[in-house]
Amino acid sequence: MKGPQRRRRPVWCSWHDGLSDTAFLVRVHDGAASGPNGGLLYACARCREQYGLTPLTERAT
Repeated sequence: MKGPQRRRRPVWCSWHDGLSDTAFLVRVHDGAASGPNGGLLYACARCREQYGLTPLTERAT
């Protein structure tokens, strides 16, 4: 049996411009570090599916 699920801290989804607890880092912006995530671009589950985005942690290096 699994232990209790840890709730994720909401992060700003850069695609739909709103908070989400399903958002993962998908890009690191090399330009000016502005916006709520300071140059890190996160996408929620819905936006990842809609725009074909893959979290950085799931990409092969």
